[in-house]
Amino acid sequence: MAEAMARDTKLNNRMSHEHTIKIVVLAGGRDFGRCPLASQLPTALWPVAGKPVLERLLNSLAGQGIKQVTVFAASVTSLLLQQSIHIDSRLDVKFLEESLPVGTAGCIRDAAGDKTDAPFLVFPAAIISPPNIDALLEAHRNGRSDLTVMLNPGQENGQLMASGIYVCNPAILQYIPKEGYFDIKEGLIPEILRCGKSVHAAVLPRHAGNFRDWREYLYTISNYIENTPNLDVDFKLPQPPDRQMVWAAASSKINKDVRIYGPTIIMDGAIISNGTVIIGPTIIGNNVTIGENSIVVNSVIWDNAKVGSNCELQRCVIDYGAVVRGGITVKEKAIPFKPEGMLEGLAASAVKIAENQANKLQARLPDRVLSNKKNILKFVAAGLIVAAFLWSYWPGITDLWKI
Repeated sequence: MAEAMARDTKLNNRMSHEHTIKIVVLAGGRDFGRCPLASQLPTALWPVAGKPVLERLLNSLAGQGIKQVTVFAASVTSLLLQQSIHIDSRLDVKFLEESLPVGTAGCIRDAAGDKTDAPFLVFPAAIISPPNIDALLEAHRNGRSDLTVMLNPGQENGQLMASGIYVCNPAILQYIPKEGYFDIKEGLIPEILRCGKSVHAAVLPRHAGNFRDWREYLYTISNYIENTPNLDVDFKLPQPPDRQMVWAAASSKINKDVRIYGPTIIMDGAIISNGTVIIGPTIIGNNVTIGENSIVVNSVIWDNAKVGSNCELQRCVIDYGAVVRGGITVKEKAIPFKPEGMLEGLAASAVKIAENQANKLQARLPDRVLSNKKNILKFVAAGLIVAAFLWSYWPGITDLWKI
């Protein structure tokens, strides 16, 4: 009887979510300068066991009875998000572009529209283990405040860590300016307190798995693999006794001499060669190739990356399609698709091409031009270098131009 009542209560809560809660997801855009991977790909699209993290968040919300979600992203990122994720058919997702930054509180204002009678739940898009919505609402009610700040358990540098999740009463809209930039932490919370209202802080039962850069991403991935009883993966092959924590796709090829210790996820088409040692928590993405006698420790390797033979990777994140040359050791690093020194390599190639072209034209040029051959060679090489630079960094340049 008690179990039936609990199920009915849970069902009623989910049905009420459809009409009484507004979900705002803050996806932002690309990062500039602080994280090499986030500069190329928004954190909302970073993969977790084969799915973009934003897609996982939306699936979690749909599973809890949510019907409508508003996703805010920079104008240069919004279309990319829509094209890159599969949206659950149960969800009505509205993407709003920020042509100019409006701040976290500004996003709440823009999401409210004309309806201001429902509470708001604000989530960061880059969150691996979103908490239960009923638990968030209960913590908000218990705090009896206009705004509840959700904190992760544990401390960093002696302080509780923010999860990026907020629960807000609709009354907070009156403290947000009608237009312009306004942040929750720096603008809305101080304004609420100045007006004599209260702000409550609640601690989540477990880490929400929010991240902003590759180091936080690696930490949350490790926490997710180690502490999630039922991982959201579509495959699990029977393994020998020493491989009880290995999830491997049927199409992956793992040499019999490969040694795996600790929780590890190996995706479709991955090839792990003879003598390789993998120490988890680790995720090997789709179509990843790892050469012979390499060591991979607590790392995440994204799809189509290649790791050479006799490599050692410790606490690294390897970008889509990136190549790690054989025989090198990399520790505590994010390796983007474009390897370091690429521009120098392109410059050397440009000079070589210019020399070849100059030699071909030498017989056809008049003597007065041949006397300036070195100067011409410099100009040709410089032009090719500039062209190579523009080709390599054109996406980032166009994003900056639009901003």
